[in-house]
Amino acid sequence: MKLTIHWNNNTDIDIALNDTPAAHAMYRYYKHLQHLKFDFKSHTYDNPFDQDHYKLDQSLTNVQQAAHRLGLTVDANYKVTQQDLNCWHEIYEKNYNGDPTWLEFHESIHMAEMLLRNDDVTDINFDYREQAGMLVTPFDRTWLKFGTTKVTKGTVFVQWQELGKTPYNYFIDGEPDNCKRLCELAKPWVYFKPNIYISVVDIDHAENRRWEDFNNWFAKYRQCWTQHWEINNWRPEEMFTVIPIGTVDNVSLLVNRFQNNQFPDRITRL
Repeated sequence: MKLTIHWNNNTDIDIALNDTPAAHAMYRYYKHLQHLKFDFKSHTYDNPFDQDHYKLDQSLTNVQQAAHRLGLTVDANYKVTQQDLNCWHEIYEKNYNGDPTWLEFHESIHMAEMLLRNDDVTDINFDYREQAGMLVTPFDRTWLKFGTTKVTKGTVFVQWQELGKTPYNYFIDGEPDNCKRLCELAKPWVYFKPNIYISVVDIDHAENRRWEDFNNWFAKYRQCWTQHWEINNWRPEEMFTVIPIGTVDNVSLLVNRFQNNQFPDRITRL
């Protein structure tokens, strides 16, 4: 099985898929997805290597502009805190109605959070967003046995991508310290979505985390949270577990393309 990333009038890049349930599911998805064109744009959250965009002031301007188009007023100034971002997350959560502007608002909030945390670029994400809504299916937790927190450069993988936060990020971001809000916002891996990630570095996603602090905090909420989500075998490592589905050989070429704002047209399957 193979997927191919296509550029107009440029060299294609192949994705060699492996023999796992998640890879087979993704291959089936691309019977439909291969007919969709990507809508990558320069100076947006679509390009992880756009240095102009990856500045906090610009990201906050994007939040403010999207909020204005939604009829909202937010004070997105340089003194913004994580608590401000938490409030904006809740506004999005309670008001999202399918309008793409809400997605822009939400993505810009996530961008600001990443910049506040000084997160490094570790992967390129191919996201079909609302176009792939009909292909979203419940996540099969048995697939976690194929997962890992450690990936090498060129690994193609799928991961948790719920509309919300992991319990770890809920804790790190200083969200309200009560189980009701935790169960509303923090989610386990619930859905399998037809988005793929390509790692541009060797990385252990579970490394350099405040595990002791998190585990001590989460101990008092674990029972109510797992009961709410009806799971009895949840492990904290799942929050950073990814499921490899294939590999890309020429990662440097892929990165170079994005660095030069040369975005793919579509991904097809063979």
